[in-house]
Amino acid sequence: MTKVPMTAVSLESLRGFVFDILRAMGVPEEEAEIFGSALIFSELRFHPGHGQGVKKLRRYQSRFAEGGIDPTAPWEILKESPALALVSANNGIGTVAATRAMRLAIEKSKVCGIGQVIVRDSTHFGSSAVHACLGPETGCIGIAMTNAGPEMAPWGGREGVVGTNPWGIAVPTGLGFPAVLDIALTTAGKGMMNWHAAEGWPMPRDWALTPEGEETDDPHAAMAGALLGIGQYKGYGLAFMTDVLTGVIGGGGYGLTPYADPKKWDVS
Repeated sequence: MTKVPMTAVSLESLRGFVFDILRAMGVPEEEAEIFGSALIFSELRFHPGHGQGVKKLRRYQSRFAEGGIDPTAPWEILKESPALALVSANNGIGTVAATRAMRLAIEKSKVCGIGQVIVRDSTHFGSSAVHACLGPETGCIGIAMTNAGPEMAPWGGREGVVGTNPWGIAVPTGLGFPAVLDIALTTAGKGMMNWHAAEGWPMPRDWALTPEGEETDDPHAAMAGALLGIGQYKGYGLAFMTDVLTGVIGGGGYGLTPYADPKKWDVS
């Protein structure tokens, strides 16, 4: 493995750096606290092949500057009942919208025994575990899922039609920490392929297809093709149903729609 020069920094210094950057990018104080804390949560669970964490700041800055994400967008409840709510993120920061949605779902669960909040008109929501782990903090089971841009090929197909559509599930254990599942529904993502390409490693052949629809162990060829689902047809089926449970039910984007418009990601 390539040795990358690294410098140890304190958590306090990292927090200060992240929040200073977010404020300079025009993110309001409350949103910066939610967003920055989520980025740091992901950074502390670092893996070189995963694309979450503080490293995303530069990409977010570009999205803000291009108008693809509005850091000051209002979080709007469109419909609500005692146990349910439908929310529009109005193209705001997806991580912030998802965190607020989970907090609202927790409030509802304390009254009804269960709470479900669907967010539409949103953007990239970061690590699913960030939001799921809010549940166990209050004695609840947390479940968070989202759809994404069409990168996964259907079983037997060769072009992406659904997203990686990650799930996060966090369960209280009584041991001082939750049991957490944080997965995408593809076998791997483009971040893992980039890592293998940078290291000069072949990748497993069940990760992705070439643009011609052939399995490959070449990460460079795979980057231009479609991803494959976990468990073959099962992963595609789960991703398809995740699109239904997030985008279709909420009246938001699904299938080929998310990320199609650079000015409106339309993630649910």
